[in-house]
Amino acid sequence: MEQKMRMMQNIRCISKFYEREIGLAAQKVNLSRLEAAILLFLYHNPSRDLASDIVECRQLSKANVSQGVDTLIRKGLLSRNADEEDRRCVHLHITLAGKALLPGLLEAQNAFVTALTADFSPEERVMFGEMCDRIACNAKKNLEER
Repeated sequence: MEQKMRMMQNIRCISKFYEREIGLAAQKVNLSRLEAAILLFLYHNPSRDLASDIVECRQLSKANVSQGVDTLIRKGLLSRNADEEDRRCVHLHITLAGKALLPGLLEAQNAFVTALTADFSPEERVMFGEMCDRIACNAKKNLEER
């Protein structure tokens, strides 16, 4: 039981560390953590440019994503374009002003990974990535089943 509790505490600690680092980087460019998460998702996943993609992949609520997207559009950091074949699909694109904010956010993401794996060998970093992929796959499978 102790190992299970330690694993849960470790997952939460890693999550809080990431939230803090991204939150600080977002604050520097006058964004919320959610707004930063949306911009970073669209940057890293250019072919997944629908709000529903963000909801699905980031496991965020539709209402929060919708509100974040609206705020980013009002700030001029995102634009919306209706799909030419299916007008119900609205594609999101990072504007030039939005792209100008990305370096600080990306730097925070990179610093997070570097700090998390600071004393890992290159082989351990690869192994860690593979283990994280397996853990996430197991979690997704269980989320879909229930």
